[in-house]
Amino acid sequence: MCLNSVTQSNATSKYLDCGHGAWLDNQSGANSDYPDWCGPRKNWRRIYSLDLLADVPEYLHHLVLGGEVSLWSEQTDEVNLDVMLWPRTAAAAEVLWSGTRDMSMQSEASKRLAEMRDRLVAKGVRAEPVRMAWCEMEGGCVQP
Repeated sequence: MCLNSVTQSNATSKYLDCGHGAWLDNQSGANSDYPDWCGPRKNWRRIYSLDLLADVPEYLHHLVLGGEVSLWSEQTDEVNLDVMLWPRTAAAAEVLWSGTRDMSMQSEASKRLAEMRDRLVAKGVRAEPVRMAWCEMEGGCVQP
């Protein structure tokens, strides 16, 4: 019996530490607005909308057992770990558990993730907001 395993995680969609600015000193002195090599930031909506099987031939779909998001430690420590992880990792978990989501389902996901974030914050986890507080007070915000 031959078992093969592949873990695919790429900077264009699954790196949670991307989009927070360059962390290396710029030796040239040029001002490039300090972008990082793997920006933009992967917010929960980007992660939620990923097609997990996009690069996998259909005849191999049955072999996909799971997935991951990555958070490297160059810009992450015990002070900002929770902010960097939650709720973006929860969005990835929902997609991995339930399958690929389409953009039309983000409104319902937004509500679920906001509730999950509230529970985390109540337990002392410093999770970042899912939706703007103003939108919560007004019953939700929808992009025109």
